[in-house]
Amino acid sequence: MPVARISTAMPVLHPNVDETVILQEGDIDFVLWQEGRETVLNLSQPGSYVVVPRGIWHTARPRKEISLMFFTPPSPRRGGAQCRSARRRRLGRIRL
Repeated sequence: MPVARISTAMPVLHPNVDETVILQEGDIDFVLWQEGRETVLNLSQPGSYVVVPRGIWHTARPRKEISLMFFTPPSPRRGGAQCRSARRRRLGRIRL
């Protein structure tokens, strides 16, 4: 499983698979956009996690430097993750 230490992140979407993100260290707000609404989940305890359903735009807003572990299975179809910069026009009214 990939491990990342990040201080900023851009919105991403996985169209064909769910993604699990596990906090190893730090404090982070994990943001999901569904049906035009923003949901913020705070992860602050090591081992806490979020499962992002396929097709949901999401990002991380670290409160300080963090360490995360990502589990994103290989996509059964063509087309991997999409980043906000590549799909900006499709987001419409979603504020990122």
